[in-house]
Amino acid sequence: MPIDIDQFKSGKSSDSFTQVVKEFLQNHRDKAYLATELFEVMKGRKLVSPADLFEIQNVLHILSRERSIVSRHVETKDGFQAFYSFNEG
Repeated sequence: MPIDIDQFKSGKSSDSFTQVVKEFLQNHRDKAYLATELFEVMKGRKLVSPADLFEIQNVLHILSRERSIVSRHVETKDGFQAFYSFNEG
């Protein structure tokens, strides 16, 4: 169902959400996170809805491409998984 433009304008832009994810990883630079773990953190902070895992994955892709964060595939008990961490370099 469409929403009116005023309701749309009251929402947060992807840029502000990207900054929140980047700052979270920067403030927790001693850890690396799965996309699903970051999604749960953002959901707990009421920054995403249950349907926004795709948005988290897009943000992580953007931040990886601009080299703000690092992505590495690490072998875990569940197989290889992509983890994300703040780029110290």
